[in-house]
Amino acid sequence: MVNDISISESKVYISIVSSNYNLIYKGEADFYLEDKQKKLHKIPGKDVDKESVALHLEKGKTAEISVDFPDSCQPGDYLLKIRVYNKNEECYYTIHQWFEAYTSHQVSSRDKPIPIGPARSSDYKVLSDEDDIFDVVRNMPEFPGGMPGLMEFIRQNIRYPQAARQSRLEGRVIVQVVIDKDGSVIQPRILRSINPVLSADAAFCEEALRIVSIMPKWKPGSQHGVNVKVRFTFPIGFASPTD
Repeated sequence: MVNDISISESKVYISIVSSNYNLIYKGEADFYLEDKQKKLHKIPGKDVDKESVALHLEKGKTAEISVDFPDSCQPGDYLLKIRVYNKNEECYYTIHQWFEAYTSHQVSSRDKPIPIGPARSSDYKVLSDEDDIFDVVRNMPEFPGGMPGLMEFIRQNIRYPQAARQSRLEGRVIVQVVIDKDGSVIQPRILRSINPVLSADAAFCEEALRIVSIMPKWKPGSQHGVNVKVRFTFPIGFASPTD
């Protein structure tokens, strides 16, 4: 999917070929720095106005995504994680790209495995109770049937909350879960609700968590042949009932 990568004037440019889907990039990207112990450190980034950077990637065509390189970053090996959405914004795909930055104007791509292990550094804080949970691994968790299977499972099981029928509110709840080493779905949390101001908002969050609670086991994430716990984020969309 990635054709080329380069750095120029404090930006990282990723050339992407979208061969199968029309996709949308909305500024969602994360940088990770690899230390001498081969551990990844997520670098805090600036908030991005997603609407201002929305880029449509047309099927079968090449497009270039530019991402602001983190301020005052040292030379080294970096992993760039970019999230793109399908045209209905019902699911997303994550692109992982390694590169080595020598200076702010030199870069080389690397085809290398993503190392196992949480970040540990005096520069980047890691919560001790989350040390064994990863955001990125070589083989990411997968719902039976992949993302299309996940979206179909949600579609078949979702119930528009009775408490919200009068408001006829529509939108998406963003859910984050941890896929355990055996594929179980654990530690669900709501990252973003539809509209926290409205009283009906809580009903949508409850329904999203109910759907998570009845999910089958996933194919767990793994690193170097070892299953590990991995965070996974996905949207649950609610449409106003027609009846």
